[in-house]
Amino acid sequence: MDKDRIDIALQEFLKDQELQDQREKKRQELELKKARRQKTLNKVKITAIVMLIVAALVFNPYNVRKLKDYRQQQRPREEYLITYNYSQGMQVMPFADNILIYDSSNLRLLKPSGEEIFNVNLVLDSWALEVSGKNIYLMDKVEKTLYFISSKGEFNNNVRLSNIPQKIVSGANGAIAVYYTTDVGVEGTVFFDSEGKQIADLNFPKISITAVEVNEKNQFTVHGIYRLATTLTNNVYHYSSQGQLIYSSEIKDAIVMDQIDMKDRYMLVDINNLIMLKNNTNEELFRISTTVPFISVQLHEDLIYAVDKRNKLTVIDLDGKIVDEKYYQGDFTGITWLDDEMIFYSKDYVKNADTQLKFAKPIEKIIHVGNHIGIVMKGEIKLINRIMQ
Repeated sequence: MDKDRIDIALQEFLKDQELQDQREKKRQELELKKARRQKTLNKVKITAIVMLIVAALVFNPYNVRKLKDYRQQQRPREEYLITYNYSQGMQVMPFADNILIYDSSNLRLLKPSGEEIFNVNLVLDSWALEVSGKNIYLMDKVEKTLYFISSKGEFNNNVRLSNIPQKIVSGANGAIAVYYTTDVGVEGTVFFDSEGKQIADLNFPKISITAVEVNEKNQFTVHGIYRLATTLTNNVYHYSSQGQLIYSSEIKDAIVMDQIDMKDRYMLVDINNLIMLKNNTNEELFRISTTVPFISVQLHEDLIYAVDKRNKLTVIDLDGKIVDEKYYQGDFTGITWLDDEMIFYSKDYVKNADTQLKFAKPIEKIIHVGNHIGIVMKGEIKLINRIMQ
């Protein structure tokens, strides 16, 4: 009997010992997992701290500029010089990463290297030239004919105009507007799609048109001054891609010369005013005025850059806050960008923050051709992808 009790007691002891061993094993496993988790967490924290430090260094404005400078220095320098016979009134403009030239006789499309893509003979006495992402538009003002020309130099269509055409305005997606006057002096605009189909023909008997815009949605906006108003009033008429009036409004104390479209708002550029309006409602969000005329207003990466005749650069965010103001020495006629670097240009030079390139011939205009800017002068175009000596 005593032996049985001893055996039972021994078995119970062994069971308790086994349970304790299992509990100890589980405890050790939990401690090991906890230690591993802590080690992993420490690695994550260290990695996050390192990334924050690296980000602070990399995205510091000074270092961003240095990185851009380094990238530009490492990029191979490319320059092209295109020469042509200059004639008074000829037009040079970019088209599909190439260069389009018209001189009242020949319409030529050239590659940046100078290689000719096409040369179309079309003699016109009075004309207007415009391009979109899809077509070339050449308007004969005398014969009142608008030609639609492809990137291969093919005549896809021609449209007869019923009034006296003055100017062509194109949108990025091919829709165009032709501003015209009638025999009795009434001004108007006729809208076409990219194929030459007429969308609408609208005239404005009491309005002097100052600007016509076509946006990426193929919607049209007409700006004009009301002739009979007792105060200076800019009228705005915004039409759908089908030519239906979406809204009209009046802007006091402004003569609109340009319109800059953004995602949910747009800016009207007057010689002395920058006026930000909200899409659809036309609510005026802010207005920045100056007594000195603006010579160049550009939108770049959600910031507005405005240069006035004092060579003062004002940088404004989309809420109207002035984020930077700076005076420069020089006689700038405009600003543009090359590989995210701001470029100033005048009648005889282009410059970035470090380098100025001077030219013997007067600069007629600056154009963008692929990754290059083109300095257009009388009889020649110099294409560069870097500002350096």
